[in-house]
Amino acid sequence: MSKIKNLFSTPKKAIISAVVIIVILGIIAGGTVITVRAVAKSRSIGESRAEQIALADAGTEVSQARFRPTEFSFDDGRFVYEVEFYTENGEFEYVIDASDGTIIERDADIRQNISHNTINKETNAETNAGTENQTDATTENHTNAATDTVTDGKTDVATEPSADQMLVSLESAKQAALADAGMSSADVTFTKEKTDYENGISIYDLEFYSSDAEYDYEINAATGEILSKSMDTHLAQGNSSQNGTDYISVDKAKEIALADSKTDAASANFIKAKLENDDGKNVYEIEFLSGGTEYDYKINAADGTILESDFDKY
Repeated sequence: MSKIKNLFSTPKKAIISAVVIIVILGIIAGGTVITVRAVAKSRSIGESRAEQIALADAGTEVSQARFRPTEFSFDDGRFVYEVEFYTENGEFEYVIDASDGTIIERDADIRQNISHNTINKETNAETNAGTENQTDATTENHTNAATDTVTDGKTDVATEPSADQMLVSLESAKQAALADAGMSSADVTFTKEKTDYENGISIYDLEFYSSDAEYDYEINAATGEILSKSMDTHLAQGNSSQNGTDYISVDKAKEIALADSKTDAASANFIKAKLENDDGKNVYEIEFLSGGTEYDYKINAADGTILESDFDKY
């Protein structure tokens, strides 16, 4: 006891002793955390299984996906795997319970005509059943999808839409947005088709552009009601004229970009093609995906000259 008292006999010794004790306690606490984390990870489903669960939920084959590093972390009182990957159709992010494989969160940013696998099943069910039985087929499909998910141990989380929240198909939501905008499918290109969960309801988040405007819609996935919409008008993308200058068409700008990248039009998935004013010059901004590569171009709208070009493997 006297030795312990001696450690605090002077202010200087007291300070030094206190610092040493704090450091020792920190080391002990840190070691405990590391030990708990190591035990939890050893008993978890593993990174590979977490990635398989995410791929299955997204309806994607492993050969079609490119993963970012999967992270094992502690979130909201439990250990989880954070799985992120992207394909030619979009980007996917999952938070999966490391102990049993439950999908806690999902986020999919779809580039074109691909959706969460539940929606794909719903759309197929409606197509096969026909117009007369659309509602029954959709409801039954969601019930089956929910049962399958529980069997695989991948659901029962607060953010998961229930069956009665997804009665409207993705295609129906797109048609509602197009009708409201006074456009047809042939007039526009969709750049975003995403399911989301906001304020207790499931929604479709849609973005698309035409030759002269960009549109953004949020649609209730249960009722088809348009919850919000916006339109951003940009410069006309035709053989328009400004200050006596005739512009090439957006289709011509696409052809120039495809030719420069040596890409076949049939294999290209355009995610952007619009006329912009860049430092006082009117240019076409062209972006498309093909064969695991994303291409970006800026093309002079007056004469078709390629001002900038870039590509990025993914």
